[in-house]
Amino acid sequence: MVHSLARVLCSTFLLTGMLRAAPQQTAHPTSVITRVSGWTTTPDRAPLAGVEVVLACPPQPVRRTLSDDQGRFELSGLPAANCRLIARKDGFVEASLNGDPAPGGYGLKIRDGESRDGLEVQLARGSILSGRIVDDQGAPAAGVRIHPVRREIVDGRERLTPATYFTTQPGGTFRYAGLPPGDYYLGAGPAPVGDTTEASGLAFTYFPGVSAIAKATLITLKAGEARDLDIALRRAPAFEVSGQVIDVSGNPVADASVTLTFAEPPQFIRGSVHSQADGRFMLKGVQAGDYGLDVAPKGARGIANVARLRITVDGDISNLIARVTVPGAPSPQHQLVAIGRK
Repeated sequence: MVHSLARVLCSTFLLTGMLRAAPQQTAHPTSVITRVSGWTTTPDRAPLAGVEVVLACPPQPVRRTLSDDQGRFELSGLPAANCRLIARKDGFVEASLNGDPAPGGYGLKIRDGESRDGLEVQLARGSILSGRIVDDQGAPAAGVRIHPVRREIVDGRERLTPATYFTTQPGGTFRYAGLPPGDYYLGAGPAPVGDTTEASGLAFTYFPGVSAIAKATLITLKAGEARDLDIALRRAPAFEVSGQVIDVSGNPVADASVTLTFAEPPQFIRGSVHSQADGRFMLKGVQAGDYGLDVAPKGARGIANVARLRITVDGDISNLIARVTVPGAPSPQHQLVAIGRK
């Protein structure tokens, strides 16, 4: 599954708050202020103006402001909550101030009447990928999703981390700013086929024009470097994958989600539909290759209710039966069985 690299990669640049001495202020007992303020700076601590500062404190509404010419920002009148402070500026790597959270949590704790002043968030200059995507006839390919994928070696093993995708403009152009320096692959392809979208016939393609990431060219980006790259999408035969979702008693399961992803990392979603009233589903426009198929009934909680299968598509696949356990059923039995071919 695709996860957002812009957020995952920025954990590398997660910054602890650095407190500066703040002027003493006179307390006003009749006016309780809950406030967060500070500075946005570069790594050498020069003020950085025009930074969007976002305070996320679920379930409260997100609060936003821009840092001024001196890099100062302030958000006041805040609710007591556990929060995350995020700083963004075009051309810079997104940075976060998150205290000491649990995994995926919000660790910047704000209490009633508390002023968290003097917070400093540093943003490093990022790299830029830009270019143009065309189809197999050389025409601009608008609405194509662009996927930078960062490659790292961790404990002797390759780790591939996709960034959040973005979409080409009407002229087929794209620009992705603020990537952390490092090694990247660049993939491009049409949006996944869904209940309301049609297959384009264009295949997911990696730079410089190959179908597999193992054959793609690695792109090394230095801090602040800008690279311009073009990709010509391939056109490939498209097939159908269809079947039916049933429960353990053999009854049709309506409105189950059926998701098709690449089998190997990075596991981009290539199709997503829902089963009909009779439990049947159909994924169109599937290119040849190895995929993972996940089927989950409505209201599924965790993997106990999800049926998973690896399939190889080299032609139409029909009569696929996905047997799932509907949430609340007494025993979690789930499997994909009875693969047939047209």
